[in-house]
Amino acid sequence: VLVGWDFNTLGIQNYDVCLRPSQIKFKAKYSTLEVVSLATRGAYHLNRQVILLGTHLGISGEVFLSLQDEMMSSLNRMLVDARFAAQYVPFIGGVDAEIVTSLCDMLASGLKPSRDPFLYSCLHATRSHHLMGLRKKARIHVKDGAVLMGGIDETGLLEENQIFIQVSKHTKENNKPAYEVITGRVMVAKHPVIHPGDLRMLEAVDLPELRGVKNVVLFSQHGHRPVTNMMSGSDLDGDEFAICWDRRLFLPRTVEAMSYDSHSPDETGLLPLSVLEEEFGVTTNEALVRHFINHAKNDNLGKISMLWLDHAIDKGSASCSECLELAALHSISVDFPKSSIPAKLPDRLVLGSTFPRAHWREKAGGSPSFHCRSIVGRLYDNVLHELKVMSDQDESSFNWGGGSDKDAMAG
Repeated sequence: VLVGWDFNTLGIQNYDVCLRPSQIKFKAKYSTLEVVSLATRGAYHLNRQVILLGTHLGISGEVFLSLQDEMMSSLNRMLVDARFAAQYVPFIGGVDAEIVTSLCDMLASGLKPSRDPFLYSCLHATRSHHLMGLRKKARIHVKDGAVLMGGIDETGLLEENQIFIQVSKHTKENNKPAYEVITGRVMVAKHPVIHPGDLRMLEAVDLPELRGVKNVVLFSQHGHRPVTNMMSGSDLDGDEFAICWDRRLFLPRTVEAMSYDSHSPDETGLLPLSVLEEEFGVTTNEALVRHFINHAKNDNLGKISMLWLDHAIDKGSASCSECLELAALHSISVDFPKSSIPAKLPDRLVLGSTFPRAHWREKAGGSPSFHCRSIVGRLYDNVLHELKVMSDQDESSFNWGGGSDKDAMAG
């Protein structure tokens, strides 16, 4: 991550770009600076893993039900209130930026969804997209939250467990972008979240010296262990963090973070590309081919995530021994593309096709299932109920629209 600083404040002169040794991944005769992405404020959505971990750490299930109801109510209001839709569509995220821009342009021109069939169908499709996210992944939008790229406080002013956040507002002031500094306690995480210790409570502070940094979360460089490493083992190489200042989602308790130390290649006999480069002086084409073949053969990240959900529901806890072991394997699997170390699933953690899954898993092929009354199951049932109500209302109120919500109901 490259953050713009006042070098005079840092006591640095005659340097355009400063790199730490850990930021130099390999040597190359290439001096062009390429920008992969810019720091922007992204919309924050919960998911099933965060919800299960949050309830495990003391958040009431009613909080998540309330947040989902608020989101579905806003999605309905978007279809009938043009002024609200103009603010809500770019705020909620989740759809292509070009589509959002087109919708905002149509709404700004004075078109209303109740009178323009095309605009209504576009908003209807946007709503269906988010309803599908609620049904399939429990993607609940958090209004008082954001997804921001992470960086380090080079000034050293932030103390341990402190962060600095200055995010863009969703409304402009005098036709210019406006920003606000968030202060107070906040919940911070780096997705994917799969271990109870990945969710952290930190203190957001306002420091005038840092106000030049916008839409970036700055972490302190002090402490016995980097707080970013406690969250899914982040090393600030472009990672994005979910920040939430909705008090309803503050954790009543936290647990010790998992150790994310790198695993030795001796465990598997496979050498990372970086080791091959150091040993032979160059990464050969044969090494690259072997690396990608191994990745295709050992990529089981999705399987580990689903097994984590199944064990959390079956054992009634997101911190059962099976979930904690799967969390460790998940970390290895995430790092596989750059470490070449695969996460090998032991047979005792694999659940066969005859093992009953929760009904919200929607397993195909006639796999046995049961009606799950966990918070995830209740959220799923509420979405299905609302989908049916919304579909009936759409058909009785309009003769147009971007298809019925029956599409989302059918999956």
